[in-house]
Amino acid sequence: MRRRKQFVWVGVFSVSTTVWLACSSAPVPTGWGANSSPTEHGRSDDSPAAPSSPSSPSSPSGSSGSSGSSGSTGADASVDASGGVDASIYATPVQCTSGTKWTQGETKSDFMMPGSACRTCHVLGGKAGSKSWDVAGTIYQTAHEPDDCNGVSSSGVSVVITGANGAVVSLPVNSVGNFWHNDLFGFAAIPKPYTAKVVYAGKEREMIAAQTDGNCNTCHTESGTSAAPGRIMLP
Repeated sequence: MRRRKQFVWVGVFSVSTTVWLACSSAPVPTGWGANSSPTEHGRSDDSPAAPSSPSSPSSPSGSSGSSGSSGSTGADASVDASGGVDASIYATPVQCTSGTKWTQGETKSDFMMPGSACRTCHVLGGKAGSKSWDVAGTIYQTAHEPDDCNGVSSSGVSVVITGANGAVVSLPVNSVGNFWHNDLFGFAAIPKPYTAKVVYAGKEREMIAAQTDGNCNTCHTESGTSAAPGRIMLP
């Protein structure tokens, strides 16, 4: 059976929905929906504030994603649960919301290079192949954050992955927004295709289509590539 790739994410707050786009081999009709309240569909402006990002951590230990600039950006249309179009969540400038950046290049650290494509190096045979990750990326507060800008900071943010076998893995998001799953050189890889969602403060931003490529920041770049509208964001 042929599996069609489409990378649309949907975020939900209880019964409501939000849509967000990820990598795709071919552009698909997309939209990211607005966050909703537990009792009504559509846009809600009273959702919990995004967690603040910290000053740049400097203690080495593990690894994940790159620099900054400002300017205008295009935005993909967002569709809320009532079917209305809301492009405002992507119609934001290029900005480093945290105001802090990683400045230590490829120095080994869990806090390294937020926003960069982690699995370019963290893969068997790669420059950082001693730590082989099958899923890795960075969570940001807004859609168009530059490489090396530190992402969200909150112990309450997690990325929940459900493998093809139904097993659920919850990945913590560290103080610069980085997350990853160590596949132990393929022996502990999450079965593909898998689904994924970002969970924070009782809300979720969920990817509808099952995925086969866990190098999240490859498509979720500052401006977005392969039909992704930009960064992976909080719900």
